[in-house]
Amino acid sequence: MYNINVVSLRMQHHAGPSGYDKLLENLEVNVIAPRVPAGFGVRSLIKLMARITKNSGSFWYHRQNMHMELLAAQSWLSSNSQIYHFLYGENSYRYLGNLKSFLPRDNKIICSYHTPTWRMKEVVKDRKHIEKLDAIAVVSTVQSDFFSELIGPERVYFVPHGVDTDYFTPGATELVARPDRIRFVTVGHHLRDFNTLAAVAKQVGRTFPEVEFIVVARADRMDVLRNLSNVKCLSGISDEDLKMLYCTSSALFLPLEDATANNSLLEAMACGLPIISTDIAGVRDYVPEQNVLLCARHDTESCLNAVLQVCEESVDLNVMGKASRMAALRFSWPLVSKQMNELYSRVAICS
Repeated sequence: MYNINVVSLRMQHHAGPSGYDKLLENLEVNVIAPRVPAGFGVRSLIKLMARITKNSGSFWYHRQNMHMELLAAQSWLSSNSQIYHFLYGENSYRYLGNLKSFLPRDNKIICSYHTPTWRMKEVVKDRKHIEKLDAIAVVSTVQSDFFSELIGPERVYFVPHGVDTDYFTPGATELVARPDRIRFVTVGHHLRDFNTLAAVAKQVGRTFPEVEFIVVARADRMDVLRNLSNVKCLSGISDEDLKMLYCTSSALFLPLEDATANNSLLEAMACGLPIISTDIAGVRDYVPEQNVLLCARHDTESCLNAVLQVCEESVDLNVMGKASRMAALRFSWPLVSKQMNELYSRVAICS
C-alpha cells in the first residue's frame, strides 16, 4: 500500500476557485507545501544550496521549489512505499530523482506537466532528471510525443485538467439577465493572442459598434487593446465578478498563441458559455465535438468570421451553451481525481 505525497504549488494569478491545485480537495493525500515562515535550519540550507538552485537548468525553479524538494527528500529518507506527485513538474521537480541512485527506496515519482513543448524546451534546458520519473501526467494529448521520447510511451498518461463545476455554473443567469447587446469575454494573459483579438475587435466595431469586448488580464499585457473604443480592459476583479462576466456574456472569445489545458476555457464552458477559440489540440481535448467555433491560429479572418456568426445570430447560442456545459461536466474535479487515483494505482503496481 503506497502513501501519496503531493508537492503542491499555487499560481497566484489564478482565481480563488481556479487552478490545478484544486485537485487536492478531492484526493486523500499528504500535501507537501512550503512552510511559512521557514525555520532557521531550512533557510540556512536553502541559502547554502543557492548555487545548485541557480544551476538547475530549469528557468522556473527557484528557492521555493528547492524548499519543497528538500521536504520531499526528508520524507524519502525516512519512508518506503511512497508516491511523490509534483503538481507542476516544470516548476518544482529537479533533484528528488537522484535519490533513486544514492538512497534507493521503494518510492515512486510522478509529475504533471502543463507547458507546450516549444516552451518546455525553453524553460527546462536540462531534462535528464525527467528520465528518472515513474510516470508523467499530461493535461493535453499534444504533450504525449515529447515526453514519450524521454521516458517511453508506457509511462505517459493523459489525465485532464479539471474545473469546479459546482462554483462555475450557469445558475447565475437566473439572477442576472444577459445584456441586450452582444458581449464577448476574454480571460487571462498567458499565451493569449491579443494582436488577433485587437484586429477582430477593430473590424467588428466598424459594422457592429454596439458589440462589446471585455478582456480580463494583467494590466501590462493589454496595451494593444487600450485604444479600442469597443474593448473594456479589466484587471484584479473579484471571483464573483469573474463568474458573473462568464454568465452574462454572449460567448467566450479566446484566441491563443498555444495551450495545453486552459482554466478560463473550462470555466466559461462550465458556466454554459458558447466558445470561440483556436483550433489546437489543447483546446480540442476539452471543448464539445460540435457546437463550438474553432479558428485557425493567428488567422484574423477566421476569427472574424466566427465572431460575426454570433453578431449576426446565425448560430444558436443556447444550443452552444448547453453543449459547453455538458462537455465541462466531464472535467469536474471529482471525475478528474478518480482518474488521478487510477494513475497512482498503476504506478504502485509497477514495482
